[in-house]
Amino acid sequence: MNYPPITGVHLNLTHRCNLACRYCYVSQEALDMPFQVAKDSADFLARNSIISGVNPSICFFGGEPLLRYDDIIVPLVAYINKTHPNRNFKFTITTNGTLLTDDKIEFFKLHNFGILTSIDGCAETQNYNRPFHNGEGSHAIVEKHIKTLLAAGFTPTFRATVIPATCQFTYKNYLYAIELGYKSFFAITNAFEDWDSEHQEIFEQEMIKIANHYIDYWKVNKKAPMRLSMLEKVIIVQLKNAKTATPQRADSSAQAHCGLGQRAHAAISPAGDIYGCQEMTSNEGSESIFYIGNIYDGTDDKLRERLADLYNATPNRGYTDCNLCEANIFCNGGCVANNYLISGKLNVAPIGRCFYQKVLNRTALRIIEGLRDTPEFAQSFTKTVKRPTKNNASIKPPMN
Repeated sequence: MNYPPITGVHLNLTHRCNLACRYCYVSQEALDMPFQVAKDSADFLARNSIISGVNPSICFFGGEPLLRYDDIIVPLVAYINKTHPNRNFKFTITTNGTLLTDDKIEFFKLHNFGILTSIDGCAETQNYNRPFHNGEGSHAIVEKHIKTLLAAGFTPTFRATVIPATCQFTYKNYLYAIELGYKSFFAITNAFEDWDSEHQEIFEQEMIKIANHYIDYWKVNKKAPMRLSMLEKVIIVQLKNAKTATPQRADSSAQAHCGLGQRAHAAISPAGDIYGCQEMTSNEGSESIFYIGNIYDGTDDKLRERLADLYNATPNRGYTDCNLCEANIFCNGGCVANNYLISGKLNVAPIGRCFYQKVLNRTALRIIEGLRDTPEFAQSFTKTVKRPTKNNASIKPPMN
């Protein structure tokens, strides 16, 4: 197979983070990317973009990437604009929001950054899920900075991780996102926890509340209260399949999957190694199955093929039979990083992800049924939802 050159990356500036999220599975090692590696990564992307004709993109990632704002983000953007002015680099960042300041926000606005904020919700959720290392809650400081960010005209995604201990606040967190002024809401269950039947039911009831609010708002205002980005794909597929005699299953091949290094996007570690998935750069070195090369020697097609072969070797599996699963029309096997870290297999999904996909399916069907007599709703999904292009996060949210 001829693999495309890597033109888009998650640039993992550091494995350190100033938060101690209860569900974080990443080892907070004292690994920081030297500025020279950052520059070499930009040069690597620029060369590849000339070959492919695709504009390069960098998502600043971590850990918490704003820990490297002064010594990498600012000087690297300046270096790129000076050295590669014709390559039209696109910049995004995934941040926990604790270190956002007025000057950073102005910088991001000046350079047209897209921003994804990892924020779990209102005080009850945020302070429990995402404390600082000293145990103090992060809600107050995050809310302050997010309000400034939104007032500056940014439209970031509210990206929440849902855990059993605080899943009863999912609907409240959705309303909180609307109250703050977010335009997009993405919530995903933490796959690493034990989702027993009681907490599965609590989460589904919270999603029913979200669906009912969404339906009622649509009927009155002829538009959504905000985008439910975790449901868009499901709604689009279900609306399409409603018009098709033989509904199709999702493509579950390696080539259709993120995190496997098959496409033009990958991740660069602090050492300059290239991995298929941004969540797996803590596995330093070529011994990792996600390792596909480095910025100095380039990617290795044999390693990219090896990763695909490992994924394609066996059918996708969950805690129930995927062939009989209601979600198989859109689910292509879940997050390969989560699967691998939990089961040691790339395509064996844990219960925390499988039940989530089923709940998404039922939530989407509830919304579609509730708005069956509102033709504007279906019409708004006749084409793939268009992402805004200015000052928003168009990057794929990390899975956890």
